[in-house]
Amino acid sequence: MTIIRCTLKLLKELDIRESTIYDFIQPDNFIGSWYANIIRTDGRKCLLFVNDKTLFTFMIPAIKKAHLVKFRKTFIDNLRLNLSFLGVHEKAINKICDIGDEIIISKTISKSVLGSMNDYARLYKSKIKSVNGELIDDIVKINLEMNTTPMGALGYSNGGRALLSLLEKDTI
Repeated sequence: MTIIRCTLKLLKELDIRESTIYDFIQPDNFIGSWYANIIRTDGRKCLLFVNDKTLFTFMIPAIKKAHLVKFRKTFIDNLRLNLSFLGVHEKAINKICDIGDEIIISKTISKSVLGSMNDYARLYKSKIKSVNGELIDDIVKINLEMNTTPMGALGYSNGGRALLSLLEKDTI
């Protein structure tokens, strides 16, 4: 089971009423929960995901209604792509993505993870401006760059290293 903890703004975009979801459900997997938000950058809506245990992140640019209708598939497909680009072994990718067979949408519960997500949002917006808005072609590279950026919440390690370390600890 995978839990995606959405901001209120994203829950509204997904047309999910706050009263219909569980707040404090806990994941029963080694990877933890994912936090998700919808942000605007370069005049387009984008989905931003951050893992609560590792702060591994990825953004999906220029989303459309179809992405939101197929939110779970959009998440898993992009997670798989970004894990592969980071160099995660296929067996580990499959284990992480198979956890997503059952995805539960919930509300955010950690201000710390939301703070890191806001830091990532600022970094993404800055990076997108520096590549002249040509985001879609370079997004996997930009996601990799974000996952190699030191984060204070990780003791100035980074999301990519934290994820790989977690995968090493877990016997796959």
